[in-house]
Amino acid sequence: MLGLSLIIPFFAILTGVSVELFNKYRPQNYVGWALTVLGFGLLTRLDAHSPRLTYIAVQAPLGAGLGVVWISTQFPVLAPVPARGGEAAYALAFWTFARNVAQSWGVVAGGAVLQNALRRRLPAPFLAALPQGQDLAYAAIPTIPALPEPLRGEVRDAFAMGTRMVWRVMVGVACLGFLSCFLMREEPMVQDSLEMKKGEEDAESVELEKNEYSGWSRSAG
Repeated sequence: MLGLSLIIPFFAILTGVSVELFNKYRPQNYVGWALTVLGFGLLTRLDAHSPRLTYIAVQAPLGAGLGVVWISTQFPVLAPVPARGGEAAYALAFWTFARNVAQSWGVVAGGAVLQNALRRRLPAPFLAALPQGQDLAYAAIPTIPALPEPLRGEVRDAFAMGTRMVWRVMVGVACLGFLSCFLMREEPMVQDSLEMKKGEEDAESVELEKNEYSGWSRSAG
């Protein structure tokens, strides 16, 4: 996880700065999802014999993509929200809720894909020796270092193919994320608190004028 943990925060900060400088968020979403597709695609090329340097290095484009998407996806939600009132808080809360729910389902889906792949690919004698009713990955991983060859190599190959299936599923999900960018509008964003305050003052002036007109109409009637 070293490649992801070092790269994601840097690109998340860089994305926020770029949106602030250019007042645009659609290009960042395109770049973020494209890098995410590329990163998961590279992970599908790994196998049980890939060197450590390789499987750390291929995390770089994925980490960059996830860092960009982590931040850039909130701007399309917040930009259309009016400057006045507390709508931005509700929009941000809904965005956070939707992302957390999606992450939870993502963990479940990834675990199901890995579980089914291991059930099909693990050697039958090894599979029969595992405790029943438990997650195969958690039950099998602690036993791998003590396994004799060639059984250990077969189990490692099964895990490599299982995780490859997870990455393939994630490539499909990332492609859907990239396609969603075509439905995204580029909305002008509020730059600072002064603009937001001005928007609130303008809205209050309009509301005051409406109230005065309503009172005048009732008096005239």
